[in-house]
Amino acid sequence: FYGQSWLLTHYVWSNAERRQKLSAYLDRYRGGENPMKAWTAVYGDDAKGLEAKLKSYMNTRLMGVEMTREGPPTPPVTVAAMPAGADDLLLDALLLKRNVYDDKEKQLARVRAVAARRPNERFSRLALARAEVQLGDRVAGEVMLERLLAEKPDDLEALQIAAFSRISRAGRKPADNRAVMTEAAGYLGRANMLDPDNYLTLYGYALTQRGTGKPTENTLNVLARAVELAPQQPTIRMMAGNTFMEAGSFDEARFFLEPA
Repeated sequence: FYGQSWLLTHYVWSNAERRQKLSAYLDRYRGGENPMKAWTAVYGDDAKGLEAKLKSYMNTRLMGVEMTREGPPTPPVTVAAMPAGADDLLLDALLLKRNVYDDKEKQLARVRAVAARRPNERFSRLALARAEVQLGDRVAGEVMLERLLAEKPDDLEALQIAAFSRISRAGRKPADNRAVMTEAAGYLGRANMLDPDNYLTLYGYALTQRGTGKPTENTLNVLARAVELAPQQPTIRMMAGNTFMEAGSFDEARFFLEPA
């Protein structure tokens, strides 16, 4: 099958007329038409006729087809040294980002103890703030985040942590905690100005809109973009599917809920 597939590809691309018809064939196929019937309608051959032509084509001198395109631009690369706290807390911070906990109390105690060795280092302070809002004293963690943001207002990660802490605080009844959700949306708005294509920011904003009635077009666009940026993230795809269903857009919802 693999070899025949490549032979068919070569057969189509080696001839300008056949290549031009490919779009018409693909349009029919995407529209749900039977692949062989679509081929016959566009190219005129039934299955046996196509097989005969491919066998005949295989026995001719096959010509190469060169396809050229400009390569992607070389991205700028910046190399920076990690702070000393990363030696001790990098893995803990990554586990916290993924919400992976073997023993929450033990992990929190470890982050607190290690961060205490470097009370003035930003990396350690941010890791501790994340650990507190997720595993320990949320109020204390949010105070830490405010101090970090006062020192560096454009800290994307701190803005996201502050926002998601408030989303978690609002719980499963966001309609009863609109003020908290509004705070979260404010942090996410600042984060979006720093990086408009950060899927986590977009997902968080969509979460802040829960319980506000029928989803708006803006919320739908935000979720669609989040899925586009992180198609492998099942939680976001599921939320997108549910939200589009709430909006009555069932075809779009089906797209998000299908396997990626």
